[in-house]
Amino acid sequence: MESQFKCPQCNRPIMNRRNKNCLYCGAILPENLLFSKEELAVQNRKFEQENQIARQKSQTDISWFNRAR
Repeated sequence: MESQFKCPQCNRPIMNRRNKNCLYCGAILPENLLFSKEELAVQNRKFEQENQIARQKSQTDISWFNRAR
């Protein structure tokens, strides 16, 4: 899959749009290539929801394991 976001300095794909520097050449990336505050907020909420689901599943698995003994 070809990344639509490329570093203007080295022309490589931007691997992390949260990082202000290109992970290949270290160039400072323009703001328009980074995630906006709104995009970051959406990603952070999604990440937290996924973590909460994983924690709940982990607790369920632990409870099941303890009952199986």
